[in-house]
Amino acid sequence: MRSLSDYEKKVLKHLSGVDPTELITVSKFISDELFSIDSGLALAFLPKQEVAILYLRGKKEESSNRQRLAEILELLSLIEYLRAERYIHSIRFSAKESLFIMCKDFDDISQNRESEIVLNKAGYHIKPTDPGWIYDSHGTKQFEGLVFKKHESSIYDVVSSFVSSPLVPTPELKEFVANGYRTKEEMRYARSIFYTRVALGVAIFFGAISTFIGLLSLCVPG
Repeated sequence: MRSLSDYEKKVLKHLSGVDPTELITVSKFISDELFSIDSGLALAFLPKQEVAILYLRGKKEESSNRQRLAEILELLSLIEYLRAERYIHSIRFSAKESLFIMCKDFDDISQNRESEIVLNKAGYHIKPTDPGWIYDSHGTKQFEGLVFKKHESSIYDVVSSFVSSPLVPTPELKEFVANGYRTKEEMRYARSIFYTRVALGVAIFFGAISTFIGLLSLCVPG
């Protein structure tokens, strides 16, 4: 069992509360949980260009962005772990759209006359000639992008594996969270250790009683 960080436990708690009868997409879940203007994170996935771009508010070398990058990498690793352990099921579809945007504040996507990708009514946009940045309505750079290409980064493969895929949490995930993020094997092991200690304690207790009785019999005159 891998060790889970506080951040991963927080994500798992939210994920375990999802109604399993409702299909949600991983991209929507991640958008709601992680990507927003306030959090300083956004992600664009362009399957036709075979590129994924992670956008960080400000400049990517800032210390706050190092923390943001660490969190997104944690989340990607966690999703892959949950799939491998069958705590979530995902149904993979081929990506038909040419662009996916993951950020709950970028919810009104269109294209203007300059062929810029407008992300919301506030005027945040991506210029086709400079996709490495997200600009605000005044043309000021707000988010700097980290580009992950298909044949150059495993990050692209991870992102492409869950974008637009329906995600279904299993009952085992809810049980896993309710058990304090311990697997069934860990629970069985903990119980076996407990019972072993109880049995050992009982054996020591009765052994001590037997020794005491034996000493008493020696002290009492026959």
